[in-house]
Amino acid sequence: MRPQQQMEMVGHQAKAGQTHRHFVMSFPHQFDKRQIHSRCYESVVIPRLKPGMRVLDFGAGQMDYVKKLKAEGHRIMGLEFYLRKPGSDDLNISLVQRHITQLCKELRDNGPFDMVVCDSVLNSVTSVEAENAVLTTVNALCKLGGTMVFSGRSRSFSDRLTKKRRTSTGKTRDVWFLDKDGITAMYQRGIWLYQKFHSLEQVRELGQRFIGPKFEIIDHDGPLKDEIRASSFAVVGQKSIELPRETIESALKFEFNLPLPEGQRYRRGQDICDANATALCRKSQLLP
Repeated sequence: MRPQQQMEMVGHQAKAGQTHRHFVMSFPHQFDKRQIHSRCYESVVIPRLKPGMRVLDFGAGQMDYVKKLKAEGHRIMGLEFYLRKPGSDDLNISLVQRHITQLCKELRDNGPFDMVVCDSVLNSVTSVEAENAVLTTVNALCKLGGTMVFSGRSRSFSDRLTKKRRTSTGKTRDVWFLDKDGITAMYQRGIWLYQKFHSLEQVRELGQRFIGPKFEIIDHDGPLKDEIRASSFAVVGQKSIELPRETIESALKFEFNLPLPEGQRYRRGQDICDANATALCRKSQLLP
């Protein structure tokens, strides 16, 4: 789960639809209970946890729920490529490298996870390519028959909010750009902020492509109708489809080689691909 993210492009001006996530993210230094609260975790993830279940939080923010659930005895690990150092906006690259190494070992030793959570990550992608890479990775790291969970922000809610602002004030305070995929760029106080808002149709299409035919869309404001009324949504389902190996490897290399400030990258794409291949071989009993 990522807190509200400020994204400032590194090295050049940002544009909606940017292929990669080139940004530095600024997070609040202190977290109180309101800041770490996640509707997705509280209403979807936690009620589905079972003893011994192996869980991965992909895009875990500052690891708030990972730490909380691990302290309660759950087998959960988290990965956040833009994890900050305590009390700083600097990325903790060395710690993330260790987390990637631990993830690779877990995959080789025990295979894909029983549950993979991707909370409030899709709302920060800057392109359809990045969105596909995220969800392909979630699919790849979840075992067949395992539980996939992802969440994002509602486009219908955003549209109503924007309309309300214009109606009540006659003008909007911020500059918004919206492309055909629902990706927006807002210029505020000299900084470009990026968000993606999903329509109900888009959410259904993502569920079918990456989970399978059976999944549930959760509107946090009540029963799902003809649109998502709440500001955010969650999708949960039992993975029933395997994606092509070449698609998975391309997505894993995309995600694990994301650009970092000052031209850095983790460069762990091949490592995660090798670990995933070993996990699949073990599952197929091709290795002892």
